[in-house]
Amino acid sequence: MKITPQCVVALTWTLKDTLGDVLDELDEPIEFLLGGDDL
Repeated sequence: MKITPQCVVALTWTLKDTLGDVLDELDEPIEFLLGGDDL
């Protein structure tokens, strides 16, 4: 998926180690505006 400027992005993730064990997981999306030039 290509993310372009002035776009709202929602991220979730699952971080696993080399054995496939889950180290961290985020089920609720974090949303942010990409390219808003407000930071």
